[in-house]
This record gives sequence, C-alpha cells and structure tokens, in this order.
Amino acid sequence: TSLFADYTRNLSICFTCGTGTTVASNTVLMSTMSFWALLMGVTLGDERPTILKFGAMLLSICGAVLVTRVFSQDTDPTSSTLVGDLLSVVSAILFALFTVSFSPCASAHGAAT
Repeated sequence: TSLFADYTRNLSICFTCGTGTTVASNTVLMSTMSFWALLMGVTLGDERPTILKFGAMLLSICGAVLVTRVFSQDTDPTSSTLVGDLLSVVSAILFALFTVSFSPCASAHGAAT
C-alpha cells in the first residue's frame, strides 16, 4: 500500500507526464490524510471519534492551507490539473489505508501508535 501511495503522490506532481498539479495543491490535498485515516479507523472500529481528534485533524488541514497560501502566491493557479489533484487525493487515501492497516501490527510489536 505504501508503495502505491508513494507512486501516486509522485505521479500527481509529474509535469512531464501531463498530470502535474502544483506543489501547494498537492500539500493541501495530502494533508487530508488525517481525515481519511480517522474515517477509516472509526469505520473499522479501531478508533473512537472524539472532539479532540476531529479538532486536531481540522487544525492540521487549516495549517497546511495557510502555509501553502503564503508560499503559492507567486504560482499560477491554473497550472494545477484535475488529474494531478485526483492523484493527490488517491495518494492521501492510500497513505491513510497504510497507516490504519499498519497500526495493529505496530502495536503488537511494542511500537507507540
């Protein structure tokens, strides 16, 4: 899963492939990984939804949006492609799937989760 997540992330910003999105757009879309991981964890029964978890997730996404808005003021907003944006979202979902599926294995071997 991690291999496919890395591949789609790299493909999402590949301008020579014709699928490239802006780095700012990629960063914001990849920051949704915490949302997807929490959604999967709650759906699978591994996580209990709490206000603190949703607040932390929202704060993370807002921080990424604020940072990328500052650093993307010089870039052309039309340089982002729909395919690249979709690949960024797919990559975020795959990273979340990897995180959720790896968590029980890490817990069984004493890693902090």
